[in-house]
Parts: sequence; C-alpha cells; structure tokens
Amino acid sequence: MVLLSPESVGRVWIILEVGMALARNRRIVPILYHVGIDPIPAMIRSKKVYNLNDVDRYFDEATERMAEKMRQ
Repeated sequence: MVLLSPESVGRVWIILEVGMALARNRRIVPILYHVGIDPIPAMIRSKKVYNLNDVDRYFDEATERMAEKMRQ
C-alpha cells in the first residue's frame, strides 16, 4: 500500500519505493488521502486506486481473492 497525500504525491521517494516494489513484482495499492488522480505519477495511476474512506472495500476484495485462491 502506498498512501498518497498532497504532501507525498510529488516526492521522489514515492517513485523510488513504488519502482522497487514493481521491480520485485509486488502488488501496488495506492490509497488516496485528499488528493485526486491527476497529480499521481503515471506508474501509480495505472493501478486500481482507493480513497482512504474506501479502504474497507479493498480489504473485502483482498479477502475474496485469498478465499478464491484457497478454493483452487
């Protein structure tokens, strides 16, 4: 998970950390906190994003994905 706020969205370390995670084939889950889609770097914008108020929906979806994998 990467929390993107107005203060963090333009920081170089966000790009570095996300880049390292992508290089290791890790799932990136952007969480938006008082920031829209437009200022988000392209490498993050291509992922499914969640607003902080909707993070419960992400956990529900992740739980369903894990349950599906267990059924296989």
